[in-house]
Amino acid sequence: MNERMTGAIVILVLILIIVGICCCIFCRIRERFRRLAKLLWGTESVAAGIDRMQMEYSHTPKSVSAATRMCLPRIVRDFPSFQYDEMKERAENVLISYLRSIDVMNGAMLTEGTAELKNKLSMQIEMLRAEGRRLHYDKLKVHQTEINQYRKVKGRCSIIFQSAVEYIY
Repeated sequence: MNERMTGAIVILVLILIIVGICCCIFCRIRERFRRLAKLLWGTESVAAGIDRMQMEYSHTPKSVSAATRMCLPRIVRDFPSFQYDEMKERAENVLISYLRSIDVMNGAMLTEGTAELKNKLSMQIEMLRAEGRRLHYDKLKVHQTEINQYRKVKGRCSIIFQSAVEYIY
């Protein structure tokens, strides 16, 4: 019985030593991951770091398909008085006022734009009212606006701008 008891104690001590070693290894690995997360993302955990990285990615401005260098000479050739900077600013203002009009559910806030655009805005606002929904755009910011296309179809010329916009939805 003594030998049996001694054998059981030795086995228990070995198991405790193995469990202790595993705990030490686990703690060291966890601490290295914490240091890595702190170094890479400034957070305590890798999961929080990945979440922060995804949040930053969603707030990072995306590029626009810019054809300004190709289209602008053709536009100026067709319309010598065309002022690119002024038209770019007007396009950005229309975009911002369109989104703000949806935000406050008031189509009258869209002061510039075609009748077609104003009708589309009115229909979208009416659709939202009918569904009992509201859309809210906060911290609107235009990062980049470029000419995307210049079309001449049946005597009608269209300049299409594309913008990278940041907002909280």
